[in-house]
Order: sequence, then structure tokens, then C-alpha cells
Amino acid sequence: MFAGIGGFRAGLDRAGGFQCVGHCEIDKYADASYRAIHDIREEELYYPDARKIDPNDLPGFDLLCGGFPCQAFSNAGRRKGFEDARGTLFFEIARLAQARRPAYLLLENVPGLLTHDQGRTFSAILATLNDLGYRVEWMVLNSADFRVPQVRKRVFIVGYLDPRCAGKILPVFGTDGKALIQVLGGPQGSRVYDPRGTACTQTAGGGGKGMRLVRTEEEVETALRLSQSEAGTSFGNDAVYIEKYIENPHHIEVQIMGDKYGNVVHLYERECSIQRRNQKVIEESPSPFVKEETRKKMLKVAVEACKKIGYYSAGTLEFMMDKDQNFYFLEMNTRLQVEHPVTEECTGVDLVRDMITVAAGNPLPYKQDDIQFSGAAIECRIYAEDPENNFMPSPGVITVREAPEGRNLRLDSAAYAGFEVSLHYDPMIAKLCCWGRTRASAISNMARALREYKILGIKTTIPFHQRVLKNAAFLKGEYDTTFIDTRFDKEDLKRRQNTDPTVAVIAAAVRHYEREKEAASRATTLPVVGESLWKYYGKLQMTANNY
Repeated sequence: MFAGIGGFRAGLDRAGGFQCVGHCEIDKYADASYRAIHDIREEELYYPDARKIDPNDLPGFDLLCGGFPCQAFSNAGRRKGFEDARGTLFFEIARLAQARRPAYLLLENVPGLLTHDQGRTFSAILATLNDLGYRVEWMVLNSADFRVPQVRKRVFIVGYLDPRCAGKILPVFGTDGKALIQVLGGPQGSRVYDPRGTACTQTAGGGGKGMRLVRTEEEVETALRLSQSEAGTSFGNDAVYIEKYIENPHHIEVQIMGDKYGNVVHLYERECSIQRRNQKVIEESPSPFVKEETRKKMLKVAVEACKKIGYYSAGTLEFMMDKDQNFYFLEMNTRLQVEHPVTEECTGVDLVRDMITVAAGNPLPYKQDDIQFSGAAIECRIYAEDPENNFMPSPGVITVREAPEGRNLRLDSAAYAGFEVSLHYDPMIAKLCCWGRTRASAISNMARALREYKILGIKTTIPFHQRVLKNAAFLKGEYDTTFIDTRFDKEDLKRRQNTDPTVAVIAAAVRHYEREKEAASRATTLPVVGESLWKYYGKLQMTANNY
């Protein structure tokens, strides 16, 4: 892909053992040079535009090479990164890699890619490849180190599916038999590669980034190096933890609040087990899994731990819990967490207000007996992602936004019609929280709110949340952190939806309605206000009943 005049091909032909099945190049002059230089077989495929490649039309192949356009990252360009259309073409490589799963990826770009946007761009690339299942190694190489009369530095990225390939390509060894020393400044750290091998950076951050599962002793070294590399690139710190792995665990967290006078209270627990890529997408309180006896023990441990360290302000202690209700301390987040509305809805406590009160030197305005837990609450994190495409980011401009309304509903969001969702930051654009007297009531309120929540112009996780709320395992509370991979069968849901004529009629009517709103939105940046949604869905239901 992005073949140019065929530098990758020339190198692979020289190495021997490779057969090219096709190339892609949009520049007609570069393509003419490519064809003049190389022996093009009649059966080789050619695509002028990477965006128009249908992966189903491609033959089988083991290696995907791509020097995706560098102008968006080069010091010689404007360095707009993913904001430049050329910078987004990396995701065409990711699209084909996801569809055809070649065993190896070999990518190339300018060293400016590493430091663009303080390392965030390169971090997004590494995270994307990691999410596709590829282990990734990278290194900056200079042609002058290989007896080429030219100083030309480029970063090479190698991806592979087989973990046995680790360390067999990079670091590259120079002509003197020693590993090349590559020194880079910026957030990646100063020492990237040295004669002893890789040395990237990472120890900070959150959201499950850099986690690797190790089942055998032989996998430790590779997993450690990859985890450090991802963490260093993302957060500038390569320190890692080694933790006990729990099969099919529940992710349970306890909200606490303390003051400067030694007073600490808990505000009960949250169930946070529905996750993708080790990041939460749905939270609820109380946990439908935790037994009352276990709950009391866990809450007591959390409070006592905070008292012993003299902690004050809001904080969250996270635990992993196995199927037998054994719980293990994971970490403490010494801050307010994304999912705090779930706790606030069930306790009536304003955590933000009380954090400020405590920080000002005041004692907590309540004691443990004053905390009254009521009902149940559930929160859906609305991400700008495509759940049908492995939750890939979906940046772009929101053309239409209609927010849900009603009792027992809370929406935290800064998105609006005309708002541009960037690829450089976390893709979460809203938190939707619903309360009910019972868990079933909270789920029902959430289902209604999701039906009313309309966002057009980008892909969102709203359809995913709607399907989760219909899932039998979720409704029974029988889910853990493996839910998305094991208990949530998307294909089965699709089949059932496609065979239901009522759903088909309603879907067609809703799509027609959305197209009308989208067309109207082109004339204004404000949401289109029509008749009330509950009346409209009532009409759709009546229509469906006639079929």
C-alpha cells in the first residue's frame, strides 16, 4: 500500500522468497515509475485509491507493507497529523489488516511521527494495532548506517500475530555486529534502543493500557517488553506491575470520601465488569453479583485502608473478585472517577461539592450512618466508536444531536450539533446515567433514554448499549469482564433482528426519520426539533402492528 516507486518491493525482491500479489498507489507518475522498474505479473492487482479497496476482493497474502503518507507528520509539512486527510490513511491499513489478518505488517514513516502531538498520534497507532491483535515493535533506522551514501532516518514498525516472532526482527544489527543505538528526545524517553536490546518507557496512565496476560514463564520477557513499550509511548513512564491473574473476574470498586481529620466513609460499591480493551463501558450500583456478607467485608477493608494512610478527598479502591467471592485489591484511584454519577444517584451525595469542602479544610458533613443507599443506578459511557468494527474510533462532526429527557435521568456531556470529535483524545463524548427504585426499573429507564438519544454524523456505542440491555446474561446479572467476548453474541443478535419483521419495519421508519433530520441539519448547526419522540415511536409501533 502507498507503494511509491516500490522501495519495499525492491528490498523484498532482493531478500528473496517473496511474491508480490498487488500494489496501491494514487500518484500516476509514481505508479508509472513503479511499473517501469519492477517486473509486474499480469495477475497482480492494482488499486489507485486505498480507500476504495474491498478486502473481499484481495487474494491471500502474508505480509502487508505500507509507507503511509508522511506529509502530515514531517517537519517539512504542517504537521496536522490525523487532522490532515493524508494522515488518516494509516487507518486504511488497519482496515485491511482487520479484515484479512495477514501474519505480518511492515510499516514505515518519518521520525516526526514519534513526537507528533507530544506522542499521542504514535500512541493511537500503536493502540490500534494492539487492538487488532498485533504485537508491535518499532525502531528508527538511518540509511547511512547501512553503507548507503545518504542520511535518511525513518521509523519502521513491525507487527506480527505469532508471539514467537518477538525480538527476531528488531532491534536491527548494524554492519559492525552490534545493535544500533537510537536516541530520541520527547515523551518516549531518551533511550529507545541500545546494544542490549529495547528500552522504551512507561509507568503511569490508566484505562488498562499496556496489560498483557502471561500464562507461562517463557512469555514473561516478551510481555514485559511490549507492555513497557506501550506504556512508555503513551504515558512517558515504563514501570509496570506484576499481578495475579483471575479467570473470569468481576471488576468491583468502592467509592470512599475522607477529610483531614481522619474521618472516612464509604459510599458503597459499583459493578464495572462490562469492558472493552480493559476499559469500562457500563457501570451500575449496587453490584448484582456481590453477596451482602462479601460486600460488608470489602467496604470495611476499603475504609480501614484509607484511614491507615490518612487519605482525604474522594477516592476509589478497585478490586477483582473471583467466582467464589474472593476479592483482591487492584489499585486505588486518588481522584474522582468517570462513573461517580452512579454513586451520586443512589446516595444523594454530591461528591464534587464535598471534595471542595474537604479541600478547604472542613470536616465531612456526614457520618457513615448518614449515608442512605436507595434503589439502583446504571451508567452507559457513550463513545465515538463503531462497535461493529471492533470499537474502532469514529472521529468526525456531529450533525444532529437530540438528548433524552425525563425523570431519573442524568446526562453529562459537552457534545452538540456541529461539535467535532477528535481522534487525539479519549473518544467518550457523554455519560448517560439512569436511576430506578429497582435494578429492573433502572434498566427500563436506561432503555428508554437510549431510544431517545440521537447522534448523527459519527458512529457511537448507543446501539451497542441498547443490545446489552436486551442480553439475557446482563438482565440476570450473570456477567463478568469477559462479557463482550463470551456472553455477548453480536452475530446472533443480528440474526434475530433480521428475522423479526416488526423490528425491520420500525428500523426502516426510524432510518427514514433520521435521514429527514440529517438533511434538515445541513442548514443549521442546531438540533432539529420536531414532534415529541414518544409520540413518534408510538406511531411506529402502530405501523409495525399492521404487518
